[in-house]
Amino acid sequence: MKSLSRVIFLAMLLLVTVTSEACLAQNKQKQRGVKVKTKTPAAQAFKGKVYDNMWAVVIGVNKYQRWPKLDYAVDDARSVKKLLVSKYGFRSEHIMELLDDDATLINIRTTLGGVLPQKTKKNDGVVVFFAGHGETIDLPDGGNLGYLVPFDGSTDRNDYFATLLPMTQIRELCNLIPAKHIFFVVDACYSGLAAVSERGMSAETELYVGKLAGLKSRQILTAGGKGEQVEENDEWGHSAFTYKFLEGMESGAADSDGDGVITSGEIGQYIKTRVPKITNNKQTPQFKNLTSDEGEFIFVSPEAMRRDDGKTQSRDVAPGMHEDEKGQNAMKQELERLKRENEKLKQDQKEQQDKPRKEEKKNDEIFTPPP
Repeated sequence: MKSLSRVIFLAMLLLVTVTSEACLAQNKQKQRGVKVKTKTPAAQAFKGKVYDNMWAVVIGVNKYQRWPKLDYAVDDARSVKKLLVSKYGFRSEHIMELLDDDATLINIRTTLGGVLPQKTKKNDGVVVFFAGHGETIDLPDGGNLGYLVPFDGSTDRNDYFATLLPMTQIRELCNLIPAKHIFFVVDACYSGLAAVSERGMSAETELYVGKLAGLKSRQILTAGGKGEQVEENDEWGHSAFTYKFLEGMESGAADSDGDGVITSGEIGQYIKTRVPKITNNKQTPQFKNLTSDEGEFIFVSPEAMRRDDGKTQSRDVAPGMHEDEKGQNAMKQELERLKRENEKLKQDQKEQQDKPRKEEKKNDEIFTPPP
């Protein structure tokens, strides 16, 4: 009886599955008017190019003249340079490196305010990475002002303005650089940043990433705020901030919507949610817009570009197959499996029914005594 009940149950399940498949087929034409979200690689909208050229400045200071020495700032800067070249297609000759005693205030100002404005063009992208000390002072009328500390920066507060880089100058430097997108990644803790709140268009906007790529942007991602210290750890081999930045960018984990590109907003969100966890909330990274522009820096790996050209395919979906087709194929496979199982159960049931008859026939045979 249990086998019979199972057969009946599977038969009913089979009927429901077949009916569902028929309904899908019947409504297939009607679905054309419904907006179906599919994972079309965002890089496809760029037709092989996001920027005419990509530039970067990486700054790292371990051995300060006057400030306490750091352990991993230089390694942080070098690792970011390596990531940009190996993973995101930056040309090494387009990356300017200022490490330790090269990272003087005059060299930083000359590179950001002189070299970049001369080299970059309107459709270029620029990343500026700084790893080192940051400092914050309170202002007389309230609020505060943040500074980045160069190699030769003074520890005397009276000399801060003359020997440190005020964060208010970051916006001025942005006005000098003609590039479409500028993204500052600052592994230092300070406050008093002259920035506007996070903003941008909805991720539901049609061709969202394509629109972000076309709009101007000046943004900054920082390691923490006033009174916070940058956490370094021998286990990471980096600061907490750079460790998570490299993790999100190298593995692609920061690509929150899985569209094949990482925007500055995505890596900002990735950092903001993960650095506090590994520092026991001692660091609270901030991601801000320096202007009211709504674009974002777009990181696209050469691998993503090749996928969009059809040279490689998704692991999950066969070439040319959409997610709805994938679901229908899975349903068909399940239907065939149920059919096979149903046939087997029928055969088992038939054998069970035939067995008593065979035994009864055997008992009815005429006994013939031996001679």
